[in-house]
Amino acid sequence: FPHAAQFSLRPSMGMGNANFSAAALRLTSSRDGAMSSPTFLLNGRRYEGAWDENMLAEAVQSYEHEVQIWRELNNSTGQAAVLISLGYIDLRRAEWQSGLSRFSEAQALIDENAEPQRMGQVLCGMAELYNDHGMPEQGLTYYERALDYFGKSQVSHSRWYATWGLGWTYYLQQKYSEALDKFQQSLALLKDEELPKALTREYMGKVYLETGDYPAALDSLQFALNAYTRAGNPMETARAQALLGSVLERQGQLGRARRNYLKALEIAERVSDPITAATIYHALGRIELKSGSQQQAEAYLVHSIEITQKLNRISTSRDLRTAFYGSVHDRYQTYIEFLMTKARTAPGGGYDVRAFETSESARARSLAEFFRVTQASLVPGIDSDLAQKE
Repeated sequence: FPHAAQFSLRPSMGMGNANFSAAALRLTSSRDGAMSSPTFLLNGRRYEGAWDENMLAEAVQSYEHEVQIWRELNNSTGQAAVLISLGYIDLRRAEWQSGLSRFSEAQALIDENAEPQRMGQVLCGMAELYNDHGMPEQGLTYYERALDYFGKSQVSHSRWYATWGLGWTYYLQQKYSEALDKFQQSLALLKDEELPKALTREYMGKVYLETGDYPAALDSLQFALNAYTRAGNPMETARAQALLGSVLERQGQLGRARRNYLKALEIAERVSDPITAATIYHALGRIELKSGSQQQAEAYLVHSIEITQKLNRISTSRDLRTAFYGSVHDRYQTYIEFLMTKARTAPGGGYDVRAFETSESARARSLAEFFRVTQASLVPGIDSDLAQKE
């Protein structure tokens, strides 16, 4: 899964002034869009390099205190700036519904004519959220609107990001030619900023992977991995390392692919990145299936699904949950195919029943989650205890 870049989000005063990354890169940007080192200031303490969950939690606490100060001062500009920062932190922590709420609240506080830059930041956050949930049609609309606003603000770094976002969205739609064109356009907007280039090259690598140009994919992904490693960005390092594993897997180099996946998994789990971890566990399951290690494959596939289900429960928007399950359907499908293969080789072992139950569970989950969130009943006036059982 991809995540955004960095915008200048400094309010003019406050306790937790910080440049905070969107969900992937901790890239700092001054008000004119110039890049600086990846740092974060919190209560006078400077953090550099890796972010972990404790730092993110501390950042949330500081920002929430700050937004309350802006509310007491009746300063909508300050509130919006901090809410945007909080929204991007939520995306990095996979707390999507919270991020959606913060972006929506910030949007209502912004004068779009006076603050096109901030409006664009909100729209990019919304686009990222929808793309992450397998809804690229909505993501495309938000990125296009953001690019219009960034055109008014004339911040080149922001125009790079929105253009990159359009490329990402086309990639999700499997429109690889259009995606590559947007990525190349976004590179043209950059000068010497290594990390934005790394993000763009990473996604160019994904396009090359899907179109079968493996040498180009390896070149782009290695560039991204080296840049992320130098910058000390562990979540992005894990993602690039896993993508290199995907290229090697496509080439049939299962041993090298496994080593890359395991290295990426170690980093993802160390920094508490469940999105990347779930993806890698699924990839490892595929590797073990191809290698004939069915017991290990099953363990990896089951763990991938367990993490996926936990992530889905975090989001309390029914539409987003439904789309999220659609976007990770391959994880269930791989496990179901594994069970059906076991059923053929070991008839009577109950694997066909488990495959059916897994399939039905995945299909029914969206309906179950709908009733959980809306507390709707199947029939108006039905007893609440009976409705809960249903």
